[in-house]
Amino acid sequence: QKIIEDLSEAISGLVLLVVLLQESNSAVPPSLPDQVSNVLTTSTSLVKISTELSNNNYKNFPEIRSEILEAASEVENSIEILGRAVKLLQTETERQKQWHDFSIGLRSISAKTIRMLQIVYGAELRRLYAVSESILDDLDGLDIKSGKEDPQTFVDKISQIASKAATTSKYLEDHATNQNIPTLKDEHVQTAKKIMESAKALVQSVNEELGKENSQLEGKVKEAIENLREGISYVKEMSTPVSYTHLRAHETGRNLV
Repeated sequence: QKIIEDLSEAISGLVLLVVLLQESNSAVPPSLPDQVSNVLTTSTSLVKISTELSNNNYKNFPEIRSEILEAASEVENSIEILGRAVKLLQTETERQKQWHDFSIGLRSISAKTIRMLQIVYGAELRRLYAVSESILDDLDGLDIKSGKEDPQTFVDKISQIASKAATTSKYLEDHATNQNIPTLKDEHVQTAKKIMESAKALVQSVNEELGKENSQLEGKVKEAIENLREGISYVKEMSTPVSYTHLRAHETGRNLV
């Protein structure tokens, strides 16, 4: 957050300065190279953070990882363009075109950084959406009656669902730590606990009832599944990427432009 605030302040100041200097075709003021250097350094830090996040947090989500890395690469290209533009401003005598190119480079790095941040901000919820959708698909495709016909396959499926649910619970808890609205934060934490408890109850019901002579497998598993489905459905609903990205686009754009 501190890095983003620094970048916002640096770019806002430069945009105002460049407008005035471009209109008068002025010489490069002594402070400009340092101001540009701050922007380049901050953008480079954001690229590094975004790249690390993509490799560490989203390595199992190739589409999300690829999108973050692509956006980071575009920011790196903008960093190079802006760096070249400020050097030309300092060396060329005909500055009208150079001020124009510099202005384009500045706006480019702003736009590309905004896009990268939008993707990074939305990635956490896109990950939640992906895992919750996968679990709901697994639950829809689960045939409880097959537990008696092919117990081992049924147990394997239940184990996979429980494992995904535990991962979803952890992702939701992580997301809650960044939630600034207390009521939503508490709601996320409680739902994460409910998902974990429901996953454990599902595994326990299968272990207890499978193989029993008078098994109540179907009834108990159905109950556990519905409890789990309720928690996972909440996650899918709250993690719809479009609404979140739309919100962050406005907020980030307001901060950086």
